[in-house]
Parts: sequence; structure tokens; C-alpha cells
Amino acid sequence: MSTDESTWRPRNSRLGPAFELWRSGDLERALEAMIAAAESYPDDPDAWRGLGSVYWSGGQFHAALRAFQTALTIEYWSPVHWATVGLALRDLGRREGAAHALITATLIDPGYAPAWNELANVLVDSGRPNDALPLYARVLTIDSSRAVYFHNRGVALRMIGNCAEARRSFTAALELDAGYQWSIAELRRLNPSC
Repeated sequence: MSTDESTWRPRNSRLGPAFELWRSGDLERALEAMIAAAESYPDDPDAWRGLGSVYWSGGQFHAALRAFQTALTIEYWSPVHWATVGLALRDLGRREGAAHALITATLIDPGYAPAWNELANVLVDSGRPNDALPLYARVLTIDSSRAVYFHNRGVALRMIGNCAEARRSFTAALELDAGYQWSIAELRRLNPSC
């Protein structure tokens, strides 16, 4: 999940077991545990974010959106919750709503790289990779420690035909995470003469 789920941990330690089930990929048990957590702690935005993350991981984007929106109503000024709402809307193909949520996240916290990354992804999805590139540059200025950011930039560069720079971006992603399968696949797709 691009909205910084790789480093997120719930603030409520009682959510830990459900969270660990999700992190381990046991989505069936994680879903049961997160539903129970959301019922036990209905005012805890992390319980709803966790539930949304499990739904999202299982491709249940409508359910994920509802859970992320609930987290947002509890903690309205959180850029994270705006960004997760934007992520779910993007995955539902609702680009305009996704862009609105992600722009809101960046207005709340201009240094929140995951929101900028997802906003750039919305532009790429819309066939506007040239417009996305300055946003990816901003993301990498804020945080250059995640392979996904370099990878996404590489996709936009490949789309505009700049395969040499795309190759450098995919290679940078692999320097951060040697097993990053999406960049490996993209490098194989690039014209070898670049």
C-alpha cells in the first residue's frame, strides 16, 4: 500500500495482534480481528485504518473506502486518512475524488510524501505522465528511501519514451530493494538499446 503502510504501526497496542495478522498476509484472520477491533474501539481511527487496509489488501476497495472514511471522520485533519481515502478512490477509478482527497492531504502536510506519490499516480492513470514527473521529483526530495517512489517515477518516464532515465529510476528502486518485482519486470520491458 503506497500510503506509507510499510512503516505504519497502530498507536493502540491492543490492535497489535490484528495488525500482525495483516502484515503476515493472513487476510482472512486479519479481517476477523480487525472487524472485532473496530467494534471494540469504534472511536479509534487506527482500528478503522487497519480494517480498511485489510479490505484494500484483499481488493475490496468499496469496503476499504468505507473504513478509511470512518477513520477520517474520527481524525479529520490527518493527512494519512485523506491519503488512504484517495488511494481507495483511485483504485475504484474515481480519479477526480482521489485527486481531491490527495490534494487535501498535501495541503494539511506538504511534507507527506505518500500523498504526493499517489497524486502523481492519479495523473499517470489519467494519461498525464509529464504532469506527474514534477510531483515524483517532489516526493523524492521529501523521501528517497522507498523503492516504490523511484519505481513510479520510472513508469512515468517510460510512458513518455525516456527509457534511459526510466532505467536509472528502476535501478535506483532495486538498489533500495533488490527484490522489488515491479521494477524487475519494468526493466525487462525496456528496450535493451537504451
